Amino acid sequence: MWAGAFVALLIGFRVRATGRRRPSGPKRPSGRGGVSGALALTAVMLAFAASTVSHIAVAEPARRSVADLPIGGGRAIEIEADVVGKVESSATGYRFDALLRSVSVGEIHRPSSAPILVRAAERPPGLDLGARVHLVATAFPAENGDRAVLVATASEIEVIRAPSGPFAVAAMLRNGLVDAVDGLPEPGACLVPGLAVGDTSAVDA
Repeated sequence: MWAGAFVALLIGFRVRATGRRRPSGPKRPSGRGGVSGALALTAVMLAFAASTVSHIAVAEPARRSVADLPIGGGRAIEIEADVVGKVESSATGYRFDALLRSVSVGEIHRPSSAPILVRAAERPPGLDLGARVHLVATAFPAENGDRAVLVATASEIEVIRAPSGPFAVAAMLRNGLVDAVDGLPEPGACLVPGLAVGDTSAVDA
């Protein structure tokens, strides 16, 4: 599909270039503008479709790596993962994107680098972008086409490594701003951190 989009773009450019090289004389509608526009639209559509297919293809090996794990029926599993997305408030607490390092189900222990979505009722200190966490959770497979391959609901969450480097600096700035606006009247106290540094954790879902 990427090749098709590239070819459509090349043909569109060629049509436009040919139209611009027409000899001088009375102008007559050539229809080339419409053709090049249609080709450009086709190229965009093909590129979008190719991007979607590529995303699914890249996620499929990670999905297969956890697909056969016996996680059904609300069975408790243990997960070690790195937080790779902003921790956001939700209707049930908090949620964030993470990248698996390993998952354990009973006697089965499997390293993995699959992307997951984590939902948690509480936010322990240090839970921020760049942190490494250990979870006790239940999980179910995400829908095909989703970026995450698992959706995990954590009953226990432990930060085993706090953010470091630039992530630590960003977390310090966010937390400092949240503390600075604590006590201000609503809705400003919730909105200021979100507008300034993208921290929406205090905003009701």
